[in-house]
Amino acid sequence: MTRIDSWSHCGEREAKRRDGSMSMISKRRIERAVRELMPLSDAAQALVRMSHDPDHSSADIVRIVERDAALTIRVLRIANSPVVAPISPVESLAQAVSLMGEDKIVTAALSIGANWMKESLSGYGPDARIFDNGLKTAIAAGLIAKRQGHAELAPLAYTGGLLHDIGKAVLSAFLEPEVSSTIEAVESGRAADWLAAEKAELGVDHCEVGAMVADHFNLGPALRSVIAHHHVPGEAAEEHTDLVKIVHAADGIRALMGGDGSVDALAYPLEVRVLEDLDLDPERFSEILCDALTESTALAEAVGSA
Repeated sequence: MTRIDSWSHCGEREAKRRDGSMSMISKRRIERAVRELMPLSDAAQALVRMSHDPDHSSADIVRIVERDAALTIRVLRIANSPVVAPISPVESLAQAVSLMGEDKIVTAALSIGANWMKESLSGYGPDARIFDNGLKTAIAAGLIAKRQGHAELAPLAYTGGLLHDIGKAVLSAFLEPEVSSTIEAVESGRAADWLAAEKAELGVDHCEVGAMVADHFNLGPALRSVIAHHHVPGEAAEEHTDLVKIVHAADGIRALMGGDGSVDALAYPLEVRVLEDLDLDPERFSEILCDALTESTALAEAVGSA
C-alpha cells in the first residue's frame, strides 16, 4: 500500500488555510485525475512491461513495434539519423532494433505513445516536461547500471528513469496555484526539500501520486518502487533497492545537467551513501554526467525530428 492511504483528509472535503484558500487536495480528486490520464499506447505499455523480463529477445521487440504504424515509422527514421549513424540505409525493423538497442526503442515508443509526457508542467516551471527530464535521467541510469556492476538492471533502470516523475503529470495542475509558496517554503527552509513542500501545500507529493499512476497502468512492482521511492531510496523494498538507488543517483546527475526548466531541479537531496554504495566517486560521477548529457542531447534531437 502506498502512503497515500494514510491521508487524514481522504474524504470529499478539502482543508482550508487560515486565509480561506484551499490547501489540501482530496484523495478522491487525485484518484479521478489519475483515471483521466491518457493511457500509454499498447506498444509503449508492452515495451515498458518487457523491461521486467530478462529473457526477451530483439524479435519480441520487433513484433511489438511492427503492430504500431506510427512507431514503426519513427523507429526507422531514428535508425537512419545521425544518433545511430548507420553505414547504409536501414530499411527493416529487425535491423533498426539491432542498431538502436532497446533503450532508444522504448524512448521512441513513449515519445508518441504518451503525449502527456511531453506537455508543459505548469506547476513545475513553464518549460518543465516529464519526457525531457526523464530522458536525461534514463540515459544516466542506464550508464550507471552498465558501468557500476549492475548491467542486468540496465533495461529497467532506463525505463524507470524515463517514468520516474510521472506523478507530476497529475499533480502539476494542483500545484500550479501554490507554486510560489512551494518555492518560498524550500528557499526559506520551512520545508526540507521540494517533496516536503508539496506535502505541506497539498497533503501529497508527486512520488505518492506517481505510485498511483503506476498501479493504474499496471507497470509492475519494480517500476512502481522506482516511481514511489526515487527521492527516498531507503524506503524501497529490499529486492528493488539497487534499482531505486541507480535511478536516485541518475536523477541527481540529471539535475546537475541543467537546462530542463524545472523549478524543483536542485531542491532534493542526493544521498552520499547511495553514491558510495554504487561506487560512484567524483571522477566516475562526472564522466557519467558528461556522457549522459551528450547522449541525451543527441537522442532528444533525433526523437524530436523523427
